[in-house]
Amino acid sequence: MTGSLVLSRRFNVLVGAATVHHDRFLLLKRSNGERFLPGVWGIPAGRVVHGESVEDAVVRELREETQLDGKVDELIGYSEFRSERRFRGLHNVQLNFLVSVQNDEVRLCSASHSEFCWIHLDDLDSHLLDAFTRSILEATRVNAGRRLSSCRRLNSEQV
Repeated sequence: MTGSLVLSRRFNVLVGAATVHHDRFLLLKRSNGERFLPGVWGIPAGRVVHGESVEDAVVRELREETQLDGKVDELIGYSEFRSERRFRGLHNVQLNFLVSVQNDEVRLCSASHSEFCWIHLDDLDSHLLDAFTRSILEATRVNAGRRLSSCRRLNSEQV
């Protein structure tokens, strides 16, 4: 009982950048030296620093991990998972944002990631996706598709 009380008081607020460039979705492979999920593919993500807005945090994390400058389009959902840091349980809440970038020239921080890959938004069966990241890609597809179709509608009305 005590363990669950400690766990319930230890929250970690994270942000995830569901990064899109021309109908492609960015995946990063965590380096094998990482303590949490080494060698796993996922999206750029990290903790919110005290006093930082979640929008600023997601742009900062994307920049730190990829050197890409992103524009936050919208919150597309959240994920929850449990982990451990310094032998203490954490309840993590990750706010996932649709982030668009103007170029696809990724420069990885080799301390945290070893590879990157752009996959098409429709590639839900990619062998790189685990269930956690697949659910983020699904939310990205819905929201990016809606955003792109409204842009196309605006462009056709301007003609």
